[in-house]
Amino acid sequence: MKTFILFLGLAGAAGSVHAGPILYTFNFTGGTITPTGSFDYDPSAITNPFSSFVILADGSTFDFTSLANGVTATGCGGSTGPQSFFDAVIGETGAGCGSQQWLAALGPATSGGSLFILLNGTNFNLSNIISTGPSSGFETFGTFTATAAAPEPGTWALFLAGAGTLLSWKRIRRGR
Repeated sequence: MKTFILFLGLAGAAGSVHAGPILYTFNFTGGTITPTGSFDYDPSAITNPFSSFVILADGSTFDFTSLANGVTATGCGGSTGPQSFFDAVIGETGAGCGSQQWLAALGPATSGGSLFILLNGTNFNLSNIISTGPSSGFETFGTFTATAAAPEPGTWALFLAGAGTLLSWKRIRRGR
């Protein structure tokens, strides 16, 4: 009976843990500037899986959150919608996929502002235009990768709950 109660407790704890959004950071290379950026992606979200999708380039801030959540096309590897854009950004391979590239056209607000584009293959060219920028304009480009941060606490909790369950089963079997 104790084992059954222990099992129910572990199952309940594991079921209540929700693996939330995962933080991804960009590594931009090439170009005359070094942009920085990151985004959160929640694979369990039915709508709007992207949050805080921001890229900083030479003092300009580009927020791609609504653009990434609004993707409706079929893209890299055959997935659709925001998932297809996520696959393209993290470097998924498959039909329509290509190298991950970025382009920045940074200019003063008087010249129409600044533009930052993320490119991957033939299916995605996601661009963001803002009305502010540096005092002098220039263009630059390079490649990028996006990598996930270390597992979040919810992932570790699920792992430990599963390991605890296995150890308790092993202990019960040894007792028989």
